Amino acid sequence: MASNKYGKILTIILIILVIAILGIVGFIIYSLVIKPYKDNENIEQAMAQFDSTITGEGAERENVIGKESTNEIELTNNISTGNSGSGGGRSKTYYNGYVMLGYIEIPKTKIKYPIIQDTTVKALETAVAALYPTNAVLNSPGNIVIIGHNYRNGKFFSNNKNLSVGDKIYITGNDGKVEYLIYQIFEAAPTDTSFYGRDTGGVPEITLSTCTDDVNARLIILAKANI
Repeated sequence: MASNKYGKILTIILIILVIAILGIVGFIIYSLVIKPYKDNENIEQAMAQFDSTITGEGAERENVIGKESTNEIELTNNISTGNSGSGGGRSKTYYNGYVMLGYIEIPKTKIKYPIIQDTTVKALETAVAALYPTNAVLNSPGNIVIIGHNYRNGKFFSNNKNLSVGDKIYITGNDGKVEYLIYQIFEAAPTDTSFYGRDTGGVPEITLSTCTDDVNARLIILAKANI
């Protein structure tokens, strides 16, 4: 009887262990394979929808990509369209509920991300964002500061430390795509904004800002439009 009871306890423990292991494996597969795939799919769809607003295919409508829109439009397969109610004008694209100003591509680090308008803590978990100036218009004269997290895993601006002077960055905004060339890289204190409003001589420039791996400073990358 005692051995029978002991055997049942061992069986229960083994079942619990198997369930726990399957749960852990499932979580790892979701985190490392399924979620990145879905995120990348959403990003590609967002970029395609944004491009359609440039070419006019998305005229007089809002394109919504992601989990939920700011207008609370219900999504199917992560994308839906709704009437903007504006009666005309340029349409807006939303990514995970945040207005997209455009998107960034950095060939060397192999990243593509929407650039959103919102800079809240929650928004910055979703994409990179235009911090400065307020109501920034991508690829316009002057400097635009784009911020993104360094998660040290390749996501967002994690690999900006691998960029060099002369590397290319592409920014797509409402008026199309512009190539930028990196001309300066340095570290700055988290509170240092002295380079935000620099004189660009009327040339479009961007500043990429992210934290260093030790989070004690900001890695700053300055790039100028190659026009």
